Amino acid sequence: MNLILSQFFCVRAEFIPIDSENPLNGFIVSNYENLDRVNGPVSSTSGTSNVCGPSQWDTGRFEASVDDPGDPSKLYISCNTTNALGEKYNSSAPYSGTIPMYAIIQPHWVVAIDEEDYQWAIVTAGRPYEESGDGKCIPLDARISGFWLLTREPVDPESSAVMMEVAEGLGLDTAKLVDVPQDGCLYEGA
Repeated sequence: MNLILSQFFCVRAEFIPIDSENPLNGFIVSNYENLDRVNGPVSSTSGTSNVCGPSQWDTGRFEASVDDPGDPSKLYISCNTTNALGEKYNSSAPYSGTIPMYAIIQPHWVVAIDEEDYQWAIVTAGRPYEESGDGKCIPLDARISGFWLLTREPVDPESSAVMMEVAEGLGLDTAKLVDVPQDGCLYEGA
């Protein structure tokens, strides 16, 4: 796996509807993480310089699109950015070699949710069909992007236990998950 474990502290993602009247029009994705420790240096926050493009691009943001309104559980995240000349770049366009391949388009599929009060979701980086060593599945892109257990509260042991059980029942390899320290996080600048 190509994980950068030093960036797995106080990780947070927020999906903000582009159009509050119709969430199917997509989301701005704001990511936050600390480097090396809880409340360490901010490693990345969407919308800041070099978040989703090389140094010649001044600003950028990740956006999630819903390509099929009939199946809104399948999101596709891409980088939309502008350089100093005001030229726009949308990574959903054909790859031009100007930004890293991992920033092009990444599928984020919601494979399970808390249907009672929406306190958690299980998300995979696309269809989980690559077999891991013990016969369970992981997303093909898990080496780059992932398989996440998301909760509304940063520390939620009850929801985490339920999600682990649900993920196992779906045949997902929970042994591939990395525990992300969240206890005590201040999310400064998020």
